[in-house]
Amino acid sequence: MINNIENKLIEQIEKLSKEELEEIIKNVDEQIEEENKPFEEIFNKIKKEAKNFPSLEDFVDEYYDKPGFEFVQDIKYVEPLLGGEDHRWFIVGNSVYSILINGKDYYFGASEVTTLKSETMSFEDTYWATEIFKVEKVIKECWEVEK
Repeated sequence: MINNIENKLIEQIEKLSKEELEEIIKNVDEQIEEENKPFEEIFNKIKKEAKNFPSLEDFVDEYYDKPGFEFVQDIKYVEPLLGGEDHRWFIVGNSVYSILINGKDYYFGASEVTTLKSETMSFEDTYWATEIFKVEKVIKECWEVEK
């Protein structure tokens, strides 16, 4: 049944003209852009304010209850990314975060201080400015043992 539906769909797509396909793609792109608009606004706000902190956690702590920053409560750590920088007194790592907006998870990354090498230091002693960047979710292929 699924193959039959796929075949019918392929036939309909093949009958479309180049102009019709371009129009469909344009409409889909506009819908995606409109759907992502709330994330873009929040992302830009985070990017602007987080650079004043050595880590995103410090940013979240500072803005957790501030008016206009209610979205901060929905920021969740996901996992570390590859890369980073090893400084004399601290380590900067790249991390992935998610934020729930209108029932949809969006992802972004942060280059932030993840580790202090001295017990006498605080994160503020690093003078690091957290950098926020966009990420794309990549699904890796994995293998299981056949039983």
